[in-house]
Amino acid sequence: MFRLLPLVCLVLTALLWGGCGDRPSPSQAKSAPPQPVPPSPPPPPPPAFQWHFAGARRLAEETNAPFLEKSVNATNSEPVAFLLATNLVRNIVWFGRGETNPLPAEVADLVPLARQFLASESAGEILSRTQWAFAIRVEAADTVTWSNGLAFAASQPAQLEATNGWLLVGTGALGLSRARELVHAPMPASLFSGNFDASKWPTGIWPEWLFAPPRAEFEVQATNENLRTTVHFKFPTTLDLHLDPWKLPPVIRDPLVSFSAARGIRSVVENASWFRSLQLSNPPDQMFVWMQPEIQFRLFYALPTEFPNQVVDTIADRLRPLFEATNGLPRVMGSLKHLADKHALRVSLFGGMPITPVLLPLATTNGEWVFGGFYPGFPSTNPPPAALLAQLQRTNLVAYSWENSGESIEHWRQLLQAADVYTLGGLIQADAPANAWLATLPLADRNASTEVLQTGPAELELTRKSALGFTGFELIQLVRWLDTPFAAHPKGMAPMPPLLPPR
Repeated sequence: MFRLLPLVCLVLTALLWGGCGDRPSPSQAKSAPPQPVPPSPPPPPPPAFQWHFAGARRLAEETNAPFLEKSVNATNSEPVAFLLATNLVRNIVWFGRGETNPLPAEVADLVPLARQFLASESAGEILSRTQWAFAIRVEAADTVTWSNGLAFAASQPAQLEATNGWLLVGTGALGLSRARELVHAPMPASLFSGNFDASKWPTGIWPEWLFAPPRAEFEVQATNENLRTTVHFKFPTTLDLHLDPWKLPPVIRDPLVSFSAARGIRSVVENASWFRSLQLSNPPDQMFVWMQPEIQFRLFYALPTEFPNQVVDTIADRLRPLFEATNGLPRVMGSLKHLADKHALRVSLFGGMPITPVLLPLATTNGEWVFGGFYPGFPSTNPPPAALLAQLQRTNLVAYSWENSGESIEHWRQLLQAADVYTLGGLIQADAPANAWLATLPLADRNASTEVLQTGPAELELTRKSALGFTGFELIQLVRWLDTPFAAHPKGMAPMPPLLPPR
């Protein structure tokens, strides 16, 4: 709009001039032809990522989300903030310079800047590795320190400017001017918002099997003592979703501490590498996952299929090599037992932990299923709560998930730790900074719900209500990512190969 302002003024001036005073004679008009108006410069291309972040200082004062406020202000949150800043620096260096292992001393020099960035309000956009701009609200900005830090982290020289309590940074011809525009644009009231175009991201960030890379708008707001997260996806092609009526497995029993359901997923599952590795030919179109209380290994799943016996037998054949020794040790420390006459699969894991993964066919009055779990279920004949099942009645619902976040975290903590033990991976210690921080948060009475709706032929909308913006599984994965330097590895052990090698 601002680029068109000179042209608008020129047109208005011509109109006003033509309506006042004497008209020029034809000869005068011919002798003074109008000068051509130079074309406006083309607008910059849509960014790969654009954001506005209110800053951790704002989060620490957000009374509309008191649980978030307490979490940020927790006494043991300081080491977590340091780990977050360190990981942010590593990812910035990887993005800007393509270096995956920067020197520890160089990372340490940038961590204070990253912490200042995370604490402060900021707005910015990324067009590519070499073109980006951002503005950060800092008083008395140390432009020399920022300039030196960016010179190491980025592959492109950056221009800096301090003005009115903001530090403006940009690269390329439009970088600094774009940073000025970001400051003068109205700042959203939400805690975190923006948009992205996943087709412009580096290869590997957007999962290739999860539809084509979309454009999306996102927003995180504090409301009613929770965080409300909304993401609106627009895909380049029509989604191949067939939202057939839900086919609920009759083995789901209350009490539940989590419940997840998805449908129309056949094309997604078919393209997933783990499904291709299993060499199955009939991908499921619906999936259900649920957890029960008291024992952390009570996680179960069920998928409808026409040939459950064949599916279980094929998976057994595919998994068997994982339990056979390779270079002295198997990939999984245990034994697999395939009951061929019953088409059932059972895994016995070494080490004495109370976990017995099973996979078996299940014939019910509501069709045939592949059913699996890690521990005997809670003895109950109660059906799932009617209010929970009522959430599935919307015709455009693609996926729904509900959980008690405290229970979910403990389930996933134990399950993923068991996976670390039996695959000889790095074991996250209980006293690692992020793990200890998460353990002190009073999440026992906090729930999280997520729904995905198809809002158009090529559009999906995700809405979530949660205490911290994440599910229990996502929080545990975040903790494991942050605490990676504190993971204990078996002495003399090299990293294990993938559980399922490619076809």
